[in-house]
Amino acid sequence: MRVDAVTKRQFAFAVLVGIWGLKIHHVILHLKGTQILSHVHLGTWCLLDTLYFFGLWLLRIEWLDFRFIVCAALTFASCMIDMGLAGLVTERTAQDTFTGRYRQPGVVDHPHIRADIFNESHLLGSHVVHVLPPTFAKINPNASAFCLGFTEKSADIPVKIKGTPPWKISYEYYGFDGSYRLFDNITVEGSGPVPATVSKKETRIGVYTIPADKPGIYRLVSVREKRHKLEDEGKVLQPDMVEVVQCPQARLVVPPKDSGKEAVDRCVDQTYSLNILLSGTPPFTAWYLRKIGPTPSLVMIESGEQDGKQEGKIKSSRTIPHDVLKRLLAARTRDISLPVEVKVEEATEYLHKIVEVTDGRNNSVIFPPTSERDVPVTGHVVKADRSGDSFLLRGHSLPSARFDRCESVRIRSGFEHEGATINILLTGVGPWQLRYARSASEENAVAGKFESEKTVKDIQNPQFNLVVHEPGVYVLLSVSDKYCSGVTELPATCIVQKTLPPQISISAQPIMQECFGATGMDVNFSMTGEPPFWVELQVVNKVTGKRAVERKDFSKALHTLRMQPQEPGEYEYVFLKIGDAVYTMGVPVEGISFKQVIHTPSRVSVVSADGKRCIGDSAKVEVSLAGEPPWSLSYEITRGTTKTQYTKSNITQDRIVIETPTLDSPGTYVVDLTEIRDGNGCVAPVPTDPIAIEVLSQRPSAHFHCPKPIHFLENDRAKIPVVVSGHGKYMLKYKRAAPPGAEYTITGDRTIEGVTISEPGIYELTAFNDAYCSGRVVEPTKCQAFTIPKPKLEIPPTEYEIAADHTLQRKAVCENSPDRLELHLNGTPPFTIFYTHEWQSPSKERTESKKTAISEYENRVAQQFARISLVTDKPGRHIYKFTGIADGNYQTRIPLHHQNVLQQVHERPKAVFLDEAQRTFQCIATETDTELRIQLTGSPPFNLQVYRKHPSSSDPEILNLQVNTTLFTYRPEKPTIIGRYVYTIKSISDRTGCESVYEGTEPGAQVTVQVTDMARITMEHEQKVTCVGDMLSYTLEGTAPFTIGYQWNGVSKPDITVNDPVLMLLAAESGFVNVTRVCNAMKCCYQPPGGLVKEVNPLPRAIVDGGIDIIDDIREGDESVIGVEFEGTAPFSFRYTRTPLLDPEVQRRDPDESFTIENIFSNKYLLTTDKEGLFRVTWVKDRFCEFPPKKWADPKAANVLLRGSKKRD
Repeated sequence: MRVDAVTKRQFAFAVLVGIWGLKIHHVILHLKGTQILSHVHLGTWCLLDTLYFFGLWLLRIEWLDFRFIVCAALTFASCMIDMGLAGLVTERTAQDTFTGRYRQPGVVDHPHIRADIFNESHLLGSHVVHVLPPTFAKINPNASAFCLGFTEKSADIPVKIKGTPPWKISYEYYGFDGSYRLFDNITVEGSGPVPATVSKKETRIGVYTIPADKPGIYRLVSVREKRHKLEDEGKVLQPDMVEVVQCPQARLVVPPKDSGKEAVDRCVDQTYSLNILLSGTPPFTAWYLRKIGPTPSLVMIESGEQDGKQEGKIKSSRTIPHDVLKRLLAARTRDISLPVEVKVEEATEYLHKIVEVTDGRNNSVIFPPTSERDVPVTGHVVKADRSGDSFLLRGHSLPSARFDRCESVRIRSGFEHEGATINILLTGVGPWQLRYARSASEENAVAGKFESEKTVKDIQNPQFNLVVHEPGVYVLLSVSDKYCSGVTELPATCIVQKTLPPQISISAQPIMQECFGATGMDVNFSMTGEPPFWVELQVVNKVTGKRAVERKDFSKALHTLRMQPQEPGEYEYVFLKIGDAVYTMGVPVEGISFKQVIHTPSRVSVVSADGKRCIGDSAKVEVSLAGEPPWSLSYEITRGTTKTQYTKSNITQDRIVIETPTLDSPGTYVVDLTEIRDGNGCVAPVPTDPIAIEVLSQRPSAHFHCPKPIHFLENDRAKIPVVVSGHGKYMLKYKRAAPPGAEYTITGDRTIEGVTISEPGIYELTAFNDAYCSGRVVEPTKCQAFTIPKPKLEIPPTEYEIAADHTLQRKAVCENSPDRLELHLNGTPPFTIFYTHEWQSPSKERTESKKTAISEYENRVAQQFARISLVTDKPGRHIYKFTGIADGNYQTRIPLHHQNVLQQVHERPKAVFLDEAQRTFQCIATETDTELRIQLTGSPPFNLQVYRKHPSSSDPEILNLQVNTTLFTYRPEKPTIIGRYVYTIKSISDRTGCESVYEGTEPGAQVTVQVTDMARITMEHEQKVTCVGDMLSYTLEGTAPFTIGYQWNGVSKPDITVNDPVLMLLAAESGFVNVTRVCNAMKCCYQPPGGLVKEVNPLPRAIVDGGIDIIDDIREGDESVIGVEFEGTAPFSFRYTRTPLLDPEVQRRDPDESFTIENIFSNKYLLTTDKEGLFRVTWVKDRFCEFPPKKWADPKAANVLLRGSKKRD
């Protein structure tokens, strides 16, 4: 049911009134003394205010729709008002605590009776008996903890005393060293921080502090209260002793070998043990800061209850009581050591620092700079005057060693004493110690067969140069630095080779006169060794005899030098020395010389060459030739120190391809074109740069990264990831293996991320190569791909019937009947269903169309369902066209076709009375002329059900009417008894089977016919005795409103007009009342009533102690006399109560006691009592009446107050 804004505001106002009514109720109970207004009530008030304003913010009621910040401010303001109200009430009642405990109102206030009716009191006075209590004393009432140490040089132990000051106390001190001292007759005036509760006899609750400057047991022995000249011994409450212990301390203790060190160093994965030494009274709880690198955390450790020794004796000059001795042994200072193990998990600093320690007596010591906000603290908190112990452990990573730039380490043949230098990179903290070994071959090194092992100590530089004098394979075995033993990293082996002296071979081709002329010579130098090279030669001119020594530098092993002397002649060139990068001083050359012979050379140029190949492949070099064919081309292939010479003869084409033999080892091969001979027999060196071919040890490879099948949407694409390795410019071939398909090729300069597919199947990689080599396809070479089917929507056959025109027709429903269409869904949740709703009214005058999308569905075990709420609040023809569906995979709409459902919604029939709501008749008629006209809408025939209800029957009479027209006149039967007949239309149904049910409150759904009789008046529950405050009740018969005439004490009063069939007269004074006549609304035809004269008797009174409030203080054993006087007609009976006094410490009182005394024929009665409390008369009775009566009449329910004043408005 929808609630309008006005009703919501009314409901909100009612809730607010209810909340404030509860607050006022609590305040009244507090003022009356029946309960104490505490923080629980205040918390309840604030909680109700918070819930109220938060509810306003959530409900968004019109005109009350505040922002959240406004609701929060209103909540805060309401809580402040609550606190102010509670403070005002409690402060007002606390100004005179004695009167709050003992004073009770002398006049009993009964809020159910108006003050203008009872203008004098019937119960006056009260009597309070106060029995003065004995004196009590309790040491350390709050069970606080005390300790001495650090900044706490002394402690103040509170002693709470209840009684009448002044007091005298005695206490004694027992030290842990056996010392003893008695402090006797210490006078206490009751001053202290706890406010005293003052009475007429100065009874107080005070606090006195005992100074404690030594650790030990302080025991309260006695308390005495001095009254007049005597001293009354008080009672010391248990426990009567308190412990003052030494404040707990905590120290970090490291092993003796690390004592005094600023920090300790450990390696990763190592552990370190230390101890926390706790001193004080166990059990202990300690907190220390553990900071690993930049990340701090708090760690708690605890000692057991029995940790530390409690055995032993305390020597004392006097006998110590057993209970005191037991407490001394348990509380004296003991030392406990708790182990802490630190495991180094990373290379960083591990800081441990004591921040707090708590002993078994709840004393907590906080070490600066830590504050109470940083650590959990309870009990007594002491701030230490020093910082907590700290310990620093430095974690170090493991050192490592590896060879660096170990590709060209050589030892010169003949110069073994010089040795060779191997670079080693070290990590860690120096100095280092390195162990290495040498083997003759790599196989021996792998097998661990070493010819020698050596250790190098005290290495200071992380870039260490190791000098070796023998060739072989050197292996790093182990390494350690200043703190840790480490591991060797790759490369951990280094091959040192012995190099031979450089050698030189030359081929000189002089230019003959018939070819070119004697102007020079081209000399080809071929050298072995490590470049760069240099050659020293002597040039001899045989004609002039001049000799000159020259030095030629070469950057590579093959070089062509053109000799062009400036002068003609015959020259001889003699080679003296050759040197390289290893033999820098050179070695002699013997028997190598040439003379200048000149011929015209042919030309050779390199067109292209393979720069990189894989092991097992051959390389190709394409060259271009110029000159006179046929040619003969000579070239050399060098691998390390091995050189092989080849000659290709009878070359007739100007462009050829030179193919190398199979390259069977990784590394660099160098192809040098040395010379060319043409068809004339002329030989010329080839001035081209050597061609370097790098042979790779690994072939490129490719495979699918397909741990599970690939799924993709229909008409979409997916990528199957591919992992490749090689040197770029890749070419990958793949095909669809099942079902078989064509082969595809894809390329990539740097990598190939994947294969893009658009059809499902099993895909297979077939071939792969990079820029230099043909590669391999390795497992997994296949990957399967599936397409995710599109979501589907199906209307179950149970949801429709197929009409004659082949449309899906859903069963017709009545207007506003809930109906839901169930759909079957196939796909992946969540689903979104798109459909169009079209509506056509029954008259076909109006049509509407609306597009809708819903996302609600239900996931069952076997099938996924969606239910669509159909529109039934509009009669007519409804068409639902489902146009699309989307799910979790296909998030764009998938079109649907031929998914239409039709449904007819029938309008419900209606019926309404056309007559006025009420028709009144004065008397019972002999014949009825009543006609009730009813208007019906719908499709006849109609079934109409009408209820006829009379007050005399509990159940209505049901009238079932068959109506064939839309306008119907109903003639009810003749009424037989007077009263109000109510006709209510309950339901109507028509030919379509639709039904409308009425509540009776609808416009035109109900008609009332009133049948009346003569007015009469009778008295209800006639009483023998009527007292002031009683309600006289009369029953009226007839048709309202009624007019009544009456007399009070023989004087006629103004007539009374009432609408209800009951007349209520409240007796406010004693006297006589007489009802004289009664008339109904139609005509004042009545019979004079008789026997309606009543006498009203006055109420009795009880007055305690003359009507004043008396407080009588007595001592235990004495009695107090209470006097009660009566006014009224004897005999009297009365009831009095004793209310126990409120205990301010527990803020509650014991339940009241009640006593009743009967048949008192005197107007005065005396009571004696020795009990403490407030005595009040709560009930009094005389011969006729009692006060308060058993049942109070409500003045608001009375039509008239019977007294001498005018009629109440």
